[in-house]
Amino acid sequence: MINNVNLPTDRFKSPVLENLKAKNFVYGKNGTGKTSISHAILKQYNDQFDIHLFEGFRSVVGDNHILDAISLGTKNTSVQPLIEDAQNKLTEIDRDLVPLDNQGTNLYSKLQRINEQFEHQKKTLDDCYVKSAKEIKNKHQKLVNKFYYNKKDFIKDIPLAHKLTVDEVQKQILLLDQKVLGKVDEVHFPTIDLSKYLKAINEILEAKIVKSALISFKNRDEQEWARQGLNLHQHSDGEYEQICSFCGSPLSSNRIEELNSYFSDEVKKLELRINRAQEQLKELKKIIAKITPLDKNLFYNKFQQQVAEFNLQVETAKNDYMDFLNELIKIIQNKKSDMFTFMEPLDSNIIENLISFDELKQSYNKLLSLNNEYKNNLDESINNARIQLLSNQVSIQLDDFQYADKKEQLGKIQDLKKKYEIEFNRRKSERNEVQQQLSELKKQSIDEGLAAQLINEKLQQLGSQSFTLVKAKGAGQKGQYTIRGLDNQQRSIETLSTGEKNIVAFLWFISNLEESSDQASNPKIIIFDDPMTSNDDTCQYLIISELQQLIKKRTTDQLFILTHNIHFYLNTRYNWWKDNHKPSYNKATYHLHKINGKSQINMLTEPSEDLKNNYDELWEEVKWLYQNQKPNLMLNPLRRIFETYCNFNNINLSKLYDTNPQAKKYFNVNSHGIDDPGTDPNGKNETEILKEVKDIFDEIGSLDHFNAHWDDIS
Repeated sequence: MINNVNLPTDRFKSPVLENLKAKNFVYGKNGTGKTSISHAILKQYNDQFDIHLFEGFRSVVGDNHILDAISLGTKNTSVQPLIEDAQNKLTEIDRDLVPLDNQGTNLYSKLQRINEQFEHQKKTLDDCYVKSAKEIKNKHQKLVNKFYYNKKDFIKDIPLAHKLTVDEVQKQILLLDQKVLGKVDEVHFPTIDLSKYLKAINEILEAKIVKSALISFKNRDEQEWARQGLNLHQHSDGEYEQICSFCGSPLSSNRIEELNSYFSDEVKKLELRINRAQEQLKELKKIIAKITPLDKNLFYNKFQQQVAEFNLQVETAKNDYMDFLNELIKIIQNKKSDMFTFMEPLDSNIIENLISFDELKQSYNKLLSLNNEYKNNLDESINNARIQLLSNQVSIQLDDFQYADKKEQLGKIQDLKKKYEIEFNRRKSERNEVQQQLSELKKQSIDEGLAAQLINEKLQQLGSQSFTLVKAKGAGQKGQYTIRGLDNQQRSIETLSTGEKNIVAFLWFISNLEESSDQASNPKIIIFDDPMTSNDDTCQYLIISELQQLIKKRTTDQLFILTHNIHFYLNTRYNWWKDNHKPSYNKATYHLHKINGKSQINMLTEPSEDLKNNYDELWEEVKWLYQNQKPNLMLNPLRRIFETYCNFNNINLSKLYDTNPQAKKYFNVNSHGIDDPGTDPNGKNETEILKEVKDIFDEIGSLDHFNAHWDDIS
């Protein structure tokens, strides 16, 4: 059992509430510290005792606005605000996630509108895709490489889109139309060592022959003519003609001998060399003449320019070689005409500017190889040309329907759509989390069926003011009850008065005490902090009755009842002082009075010290203020004493002050204007004030009444 309680020194003059008993009654006006005592007990002894504190209906009866019901019990009441908060969050979230009946805007409508914009823009692009694919298929069938070409094919080709120049288009068209060409005729290029020919020619030119006869010719032509004539007139057997075939004159053996002497064997040998050289040069010219240019028609378009350039090189080389060979033939012919004359050799630099046939052959082989390689890869090249032209057409179509702008606009819409979808899904996830929290909170609710049954039985005692708790259906949580009136119709919880809520809470508290009796291992402490709140007489009677039974039954529990209600105080304490002088007396009574901002605790030891009714309480308060020398605070209770006495005795209050108008100011005006308890509005002390009161009662013939109450309490 608790023997004493430590109290906050900022509110109480005494720091300890002492001499506590099994049953304790504390009386004090509002603001004197009753709740502070309750909380001090709870704070100091919560770990040692099973403490049950009743502070009114707020911790026991909660409002379930969703079901228009009450949440019954401390657990259900404590969790109900959390449930309603979760329900409100769900409602708020749903305002974002569900269609609106009006024209308002929420996340759902925003997402719906952006989806419509997205689908519209997407359809616009799809229509362009279809139109473009049809355009390409109908006008450029060769480019699609198949009979069908549709929207999907066009979309697939968009990444390949590339605009070609006019020249590039023509080039690719030629390539696309390219046919497979025949084999290129082989070109033979002679292998000519010009330095060898030049050396031989120079040897001929440098050859020196001495004349062996004294025959004089007019010129080289005449000399050449005589040499050729000698050869023409010689027979195969070595003999000569006797008559000249040209002039008919006889040819003497001396003339023949002189000519043969002039044209010696060395001359003949040189002549023979010249003749062979001339033949070789002529043969070489024939070989060079046979070199033919490449047939452009056997080369693909890609190499036409190279073929033309190569043929020009070949033709130039041929001409240069022909000119060179003709020059050589001419030079050695001159030597042949005058073999006895020394001729300067030709400079070797003469052949350096001539194109080598070996180089031409290498160029030919390279060009032929490229052409053959291209031929081998022609299918791939043609397909590449088709792709290039198709990419160009795709690019043209994209430009025609302003694809870049439409795609950019679709991208912006899609980004906004994605943003709304993310927010929408986030809100859905948030809703799922709140829904899960709500489910968990509802699982925390507990059944209060037994308590509700007991409460309903007790409420029937209220008669015409009774009502019934009915378990709410479809609540998804326990301990929720609607209110049914005497007319068997459901009442809104908004119609429940504070007193009705308080009586339900009080009865639940009493019921819970019974249910928890066997569950707690620690001794039980029961505290009622102002249990009477806004209750009418019938409810007060029910509460008083229940507390009186509790005081009798709870022999093992320690009980604290704190109140400011004088009627409740007097009626609950029936037989309170019985056997108060016996050692077994286990009750304690305390009165609280507030002085200068702090409450003073008075423990009553005799019935005479206790209150009897409201009127006696006023006299008790005056006595206490008188003893504590608080004249300024005596005025208000004295005014109420005068009013009560006059009402009870049917006396006009104004006549009370007829013989003493100054008293009217004391007990009427000043009693309503005390703002500072430390002030002295009347200028009289407690003894002077009390004398005025005695005189007033004496003037109306009620001095005995005054003496009875004052003697009783003095």
